[in-house]
Amino acid sequence: MTDVYIAGVSMTAFGKHLDRSLKSLAGGALEGVLKDAGCEAKMIEAVFFGNCVQGHMEGQDMVRGEIALRPYGIEGVPVVNVENACATATTAFHMAVNYVKAGAADIALAIGVEKMFSEDKARMFSAFDGAWDVHEVEASKASFADMAKGVEVPPGSTSPRPYSVFMDIYAGFCRMHMREFGTTQEQLAVIASKNHQHSTMNPLSQFQRPFTVDEVMSAAPITYPLTLPMCSPISDGAAAAIVCSPAGLKRLKAAQARNINVLATILQSGSNRGITEFQKHASKLAAQKAYEKAGVGPADRTGRSGVADCPGGIRAFTFASVSLPLNPRVVMDWPLPYPCFLSGRIAAIRSVVHPLRAGWRHPKKGRPEAALQVPSSGPVGPTAIF
Repeated sequence: MTDVYIAGVSMTAFGKHLDRSLKSLAGGALEGVLKDAGCEAKMIEAVFFGNCVQGHMEGQDMVRGEIALRPYGIEGVPVVNVENACATATTAFHMAVNYVKAGAADIALAIGVEKMFSEDKARMFSAFDGAWDVHEVEASKASFADMAKGVEVPPGSTSPRPYSVFMDIYAGFCRMHMREFGTTQEQLAVIASKNHQHSTMNPLSQFQRPFTVDEVMSAAPITYPLTLPMCSPISDGAAAAIVCSPAGLKRLKAAQARNINVLATILQSGSNRGITEFQKHASKLAAQKAYEKAGVGPADRTGRSGVADCPGGIRAFTFASVSLPLNPRVVMDWPLPYPCFLSGRIAAIRSVVHPLRAGWRHPKKGRPEAALQVPSSGPVGPTAIF
């Protein structure tokens, strides 16, 4: 199988875009990635289009990618529509890489687009109701409530305003971690503070100001131990990547020295495991496969790691699973502040630092020799990318 390279990436500004359509956001990401790669729309030989909620929000249940991209000259080529929860766009990337690796195309586009923000808050938040087993809702709620037992919820630490049910799920994970490892809310706040600091380095990020640990701690509560700055925001935006074979690279106009060799992509779903069986955590299993396939490890030349999606507290699991010693307790044994800012090995990207470009380029040290991205998809499973 051939080597595969990332030839170009782009992202739109992320935020609340009531004045832009999903087509407009897709077109913005497409225009940017074509320019970045030195490519033309007619050179794209296959498209993998990631989207989760357009069907719920707008009624466009089918052929989303074909409709969104045709106005911009993408037509007459295979378009595969991809949905895989929080790992949707990265799954599209995984599929594009393997499509090129198999020799089915020399130039492929992976693109992810979401338009979630709406003035109809009930519709907006209910988009998440289909992200778990809809036939076992009450049993799932009971399971996550049981997971969180043993940690008292302080009075006034739950928001009276609507929020996604998944914040309760992630809060349950956090409280379980607090029970098992002695984690504190302050330590979780440090992770969120770090993420917001990273977002100030990307002008396209949804959030553009840093938060101190004290500000995170004193912010509006959502569901204990999570406060508002710890939680994933509702966002509109798009991001894209063009991947190529060596033959495809020769057809592009951009300098080839800047291209990134994809050493491994791994797609891993969750499993029926005990909640404290951390050695079976999907992120850990996916990362082990990726490290083995890529021929590097967490202590080997991995310059930076990015953990995307979900509240900051969940990264305590993923940090331990993919980029640090695999005992989850190690994460919480760190002194404050955590040694995981951009000057170190880990860059979490909840506040939107683009995982395929901005997340990997240190503002002073440039691009690392190797990098790892892990977008988590709640209890379902993540994708790990080198």
